Amino acid sequence: MRPWFQPYLYLVLDTPLRVLDFNPFTRVFFLRLYSGLFSLFSIYYLFHQVFRRWFVDHPSHLKRVLPVLLFTWYIPYVSVRPSAESLSISFFFIAIAMCLKRGPMFFFGGVLFGLSYLCRFQMALPIAVFWFWGIFIGKWSFKHLARYAISIIFTLLIGLAIDSYGYSELSFTLFNYFKANFLDGVLKQMGESPWYKYIEWAAIKLVPPISFFLIVGVLGFWKKELKSEKSWLTWITMSFILFHSFIGHKEYRFIYLCASLAPIMAITFFKGNISRYLIALNTILILITLKPANKMIPLYEFLYKSEIKSIYYVDEDPLTLVGLPLKFYFRKGFRSIPLDNKSIIDKYIFTKRFESTKTYLEKGCTNLYINYPPFIFGSYSAKIRKILQKQKVMGVFKC
Repeated sequence: MRPWFQPYLYLVLDTPLRVLDFNPFTRVFFLRLYSGLFSLFSIYYLFHQVFRRWFVDHPSHLKRVLPVLLFTWYIPYVSVRPSAESLSISFFFIAIAMCLKRGPMFFFGGVLFGLSYLCRFQMALPIAVFWFWGIFIGKWSFKHLARYAISIIFTLLIGLAIDSYGYSELSFTLFNYFKANFLDGVLKQMGESPWYKYIEWAAIKLVPPISFFLIVGVLGFWKKELKSEKSWLTWITMSFILFHSFIGHKEYRFIYLCASLAPIMAITFFKGNISRYLIALNTILILITLKPANKMIPLYEFLYKSEIKSIYYVDEDPLTLVGLPLKFYFRKGFRSIPLDNKSIIDKYIFTKRFESTKTYLEKGCTNLYINYPPFIFGSYSAKIRKILQKQKVMGVFKC
């Protein structure tokens, strides 16, 4: 049910690094670097070809627009994750720019739309909405519409071939994805949220007061630009949010397309007047995003660089992530073994919970790694202790 295009792309990019025997952390760094640079390029290209024209009457605002689009704090944070959301949006932005630039390139734009879809099936909605916008509002010629559609179909056929090769049989991954999530009800099993959940998340996760300016700016843009030449942005983002709002299972990453376009809508609605405030606020927040998103990564790096060849675990297997086996970050032959009731003497032991980490400290075991400073294991009130118990307080001990 998952398309193979994106994994194969990363395999190609990673092969030279793997052949040269770079360690896994360096290889992942380069994959993130490729992802981040491609994302920044796609935003810059869309700005240069399309958004720049929106501010010709306000040259004083123009110089601040691009920094806001590139560095609103969550954009670089998500852009460097080699995820379906990030890569699909990068392809989508370049494709939009190719279709709207002076001297449009509909065939190449369609190919990139197809690649965007092959990264994430939900991108079919904004791609279709943009096509209908071109018919009814953009007044594209039949020749342009045909190039748009034919190039997308051509790319999807390539995707079908890649998927069939990857799964070693003829595979219609879109149908399998639809069947699993909607006909077999897998999506419902993952939990459901009310329709307004994305509004609530946007207000909190985009961080006030930035979130206030962005939400008001998006709503104002939708109302103001419903029929103008900028209305493609209204129809794409509005339909995308409405579609995802009425699907029960919600995750904030699902609407990253709209979050990444929110700054340009807000700046346009407020006529550039908030750009300097957004730059100042984002400068503070962007520094916070430099730490690893996954707290396990520093631990993996410690284990990789150590002489440890096998580790016993108390709470959770460190060689798994969300229940799936994870071997990428470990040297060949590295083993993890459940401790159970075995003796702890002369063993390397991994803990992942506050209480178990505290227990092995109190046993007098040698502390080789802990991801929190020792003072958190002091005496605290029941309320603070309850908060600490929810944290991933990881340790590696030798007893």
